[in-house]
Amino acid sequence: MIDESKSTFGTFEDRAIWLIGKLLPDFPKWGPMDAYACAGNLGRESDIQMIQEGGQKPPNGGWGLAQWTGPRRTQFMDYCKRSGKDPNAMSSGYAFLFVELTGPFANVIDLVAAAPDLPSKVAAFEQHYEMAGVVAEGDRLAFATRAQNAWVSRPVPVKPTPAPPPPVGTTPAPPVAKGTTMNPFSIGSLISLVSSAPSIIQGVMTIISEVEAGYKKGVAAGGDPVTIIEDIINALVANKGAVASAVLGPEPSVSTSGAIVAAPKVAVK
Repeated sequence: MIDESKSTFGTFEDRAIWLIGKLLPDFPKWGPMDAYACAGNLGRESDIQMIQEGGQKPPNGGWGLAQWTGPRRTQFMDYCKRSGKDPNAMSSGYAFLFVELTGPFANVIDLVAAAPDLPSKVAAFEQHYEMAGVVAEGDRLAFATRAQNAWVSRPVPVKPTPAPPPPVGTTPAPPVAKGTTMNPFSIGSLISLVSSAPSIIQGVMTIISEVEAGYKKGVAAGGDPVTIIEDIINALVANKGAVASAVLGPEPSVSTSGAIVAAPKVAVK
C-alpha cells in the first residue's frame, strides 16, 4: 500500500513504479527509459526512500531520495519549512525533485532525453544531477534495470469493454428513470392473457385437428407418412407468424407511457 506521508513504503520495485508513474506525466519530454535512469540513480542513492546517509549525523551527509547534501540539503529543508511539508515524507521528496528538475536542473531533462540508450541515460542523470562522490555506475544501471522490469511487469487495470452499439435500423430502449423498475407486464395485461386462455387452447386444438385430418387424407391417398409429416412441419415453420397470429391474435402494442395496450381479439374458427 502506498502512503506518501511516510518515509518509505513497500519494496524497491513498488517505489520505482510510484516514481516512474509520477515522472512520465510530469515531464512529457521523457519516455520510460529516461524515467528508469532517474529511478536507477535514486535507487543507488537512497533505495528511493527518505533516509539519512549512513555513517553521518544530521544535519551532515545526504538526505532524502537524491541524498541532497550541503547547500542542496539546506535548500530542501527550507523548501519544506516554507511550504509546510514534512521533510520525512516521500511526497515531499518528490516535490523537491520536481522543483529542481523544472528549475536549476531543468537542463537535465533534455540531456537525459538526448542520450541514446539506458546506460547513457543513467550516466547523464548522474553527471548532471547527482554529481556523486562515488559514481558506482554499475550499481546505478542495475537499479535502473530493476525499475524497468518492475514497470513493464506492473499490473495494469483493465478497462471495461463498452457495450456494442445497437444494430443499424433499431431504436435504442428509452432510459429508465432512477428508482423505477422495468416491468413489461401489468395486472391488466395478465388478466387479459388469462381471460383469453380458452380461446388460445381452442385455437391450438383446431390447428392440431387440421394437421391430423390432413395427415389422414395424405395417407389415404397413398402418400408416404414420413414425407407427409415433414411437409406439415416445414409448412408450420414457414408460416410460423401466421400460425401464431391465428392462435394468439395480433401482437399487443406499447403506448408512449410504456403501458401494454392489448390488440383487438380475433375470433378463432
